[in-house]
Amino acid sequence: SRCHPPCTASSRPITSDQPNGGHRGSLSFSMASAGPTDEEKTLMELQDRLLASTQTLARLNQQDRMALTRKQRTELTLSELKQLPDGARTYKSIGKAYFLSSKDNVVTESQAIIASVSSEIDALRAQRNVVETKLKETQVELRELVNANPAVLAQFRSMSAR
Repeated sequence: SRCHPPCTASSRPITSDQPNGGHRGSLSFSMASAGPTDEEKTLMELQDRLLASTQTLARLNQQDRMALTRKQRTELTLSELKQLPDGARTYKSIGKAYFLSSKDNVVTESQAIIASVSSEIDALRAQRNVVETKLKETQVELRELVNANPAVLAQFRSMSAR
């Protein structure tokens, strides 16, 4: 008795004219596809840097918009608070609860929030300028690579389509 099932009529015989040299399941490597060339490595690195810079820039823009909205909301609250008389009862929200607080305390906290958010916005914009500079440098390097070797453009397009 045999340990494996017998060949059936649907089985294909292995011939030497098959692309992998007649061996099923084996991988064939040619010298041309031994690995990425230096230009391909550079292209992949530039594409990775371009993608990372673009994602970082989008994240920084989102954080900037959120901080700016928070600052504007706090400034509006502060302007409304300043219109209230000094003895007015003010409440501060903490989570879902509201607590009685003096007007001066709420004004002071609002001014501190505005100052903090303003410095946060300045830091985000400085980071964004750095990332935009890196992004432009990467784009220039990519253009130079494509101008030096137009075949790289086709590789870049095929990599971008994936």
